Amino acid sequence: MDEARTQLLQRIITEVSANGLADRSLRDLASAIGSSHRMLHYHFGSRAGLIAAVVEAVETAQRELLAELSREITDPVDLARALWVRTATPEMLPFVRLFFECVGLTGG
Repeated sequence: MDEARTQLLQRIITEVSANGLADRSLRDLASAIGSSHRMLHYHFGSRAGLIAAVVEAVETAQRELLAELSREITDPVDLARALWVRTATPEMLPFVRLFFECVGLTGG
């Protein structure tokens, strides 16, 4: 992924984790992050493409967290608990909510 797209995606994730995505147009979202809807179309193709990129990025971050914890914790029950403790922090709540919002928007 190129650097411009990565930075744009991070700004989008920060914005939609704080303010939601469901009823927002690409124009509204672009305006909120200081970009244009044309840049969103260029980098993501469509609203569906943008949602897919957000889901992929949030899921990748969760997989990286799981991999990090797996290096330290070998017992599956302890690993699940540790993942839950890290995921259930107030700082992570917007990203968890965003992930499920995006999954709901994609129909599954």
